[in-house]
Amino acid sequence: MEGYDFTITNEGSLMLVTANNDNAGEWADENIDSPVCGSTIPVEPRFISYLVEGIINNGFTVGDENGNELTVTDGEIVLVS
Repeated sequence: MEGYDFTITNEGSLMLVTANNDNAGEWADENIDSPVCGSTIPVEPRFISYLVEGIINNGFTVGDENGNELTVTDGEIVLVS
């Protein structure tokens, strides 16, 4: 989604993290050690909350494929209400 710096898409066995702008892409290149397909990074579901927390703690916003803003509470990804 264009409104968020990163978008998380649930593909079942993998979560896809997409950088939606240049600043997010640069941060991902410098801070995420993972194979990249364009601006999309595949992440195992068991690690996604740690990555989302790190993204948010560095001042970026995160949304899901439905346009909902996400955050991390008690180690779980939740919708921002």
